[in-house]
Amino acid sequence: MKLSDIILTESTKVVDLKGLSFDLLMSMFREKPGFGFALPNPDDSSSMIHSQESLENWKEEVEKKYGNINIKIDTEAAYNWDKIQVLDDKFRADKTAYVARKAAWLDKERAAGRSTD
Repeated sequence: MKLSDIILTESTKVVDLKGLSFDLLMSMFREKPGFGFALPNPDDSSSMIHSQESLENWKEEVEKKYGNINIKIDTEAAYNWDKIQVLDDKFRADKTAYVARKAAWLDKERAAGRSTD
C-alpha cells in the first residue's frame, strides 16, 4: 500500500516505525486507554503498549523482520484493533498466513472429534 493511497484526516496519521512514539499516541488519542494501546503482531495477536519502553520493545521486534514500515493511526476506527495498523504487505501477508494455518489446524482437530477449548 502506498502512502499516496491513504486519505489523511485530523483523526488519521501515518508515520514510519522510527517516528512512532508513545507521546504521539498519547497526543492522537488525547488520553491513554485504560489497557494501553493495542499494536498488531504478525501472529494475529496484539501487544499492549503502556509506555515508551514497551513501545520500543515492540518496534525493535517489528523492525528486525520488516524494517522501517509505515504505521497508520486512526482514532475514529470502529474497533480497537483497527486504531493502529501496520501498512506493510509482508506483515499483512504473514498475518493472513498465520490465520489460515490456525484455521486449518482447528478444522483438522474438529474433524478428528477433538475439542480445542
